[in-house]
Amino acid sequence: MRAAAAGGRIRRKHEELHADSVVGADGAASRVARASGWPPIETVPLVQAIVRLPKDCPPDTTRVWFVPDDTPYFYWLIPESAERGALGVIGEHGSDTKRCFERFLEKKRLERSNGKARASRSIAAGAGTKANRERRSLSGG
Repeated sequence: MRAAAAGGRIRRKHEELHADSVVGADGAASRVARASGWPPIETVPLVQAIVRLPKDCPPDTTRVWFVPDDTPYFYWLIPESAERGALGVIGEHGSDTKRCFERFLEKKRLERSNGKARASRSIAAGAGTKANRERRSLSGG
């Protein structure tokens, strides 16, 4: 695969495909993007864990906390059921984000559900990237 103007060109064994738009649904570190010769995109760390839902949190209500000392973004708690939900945060630096997440868990007295470990990954930093303006989209992961 290689870039062709705003779209892409894919060569397979017996055919060549041309497209006006190419969607790489393989995440921020996209193999599709690399194969196309697109430059790497800026990423930010995301940390998330499944936690027991606090008694004062209705299962039909998402909570958001703004903690500017931890992140320029926010923490979220999205209920998955009456018993548990996904708690997460997007930060600026991986190790700092993990530390802030652990401190937030303790401060809010939230417990991981079934002892599940947290998930950490990098995600694309923003929708206003050059790749998106050029009708390229990288998602998933």
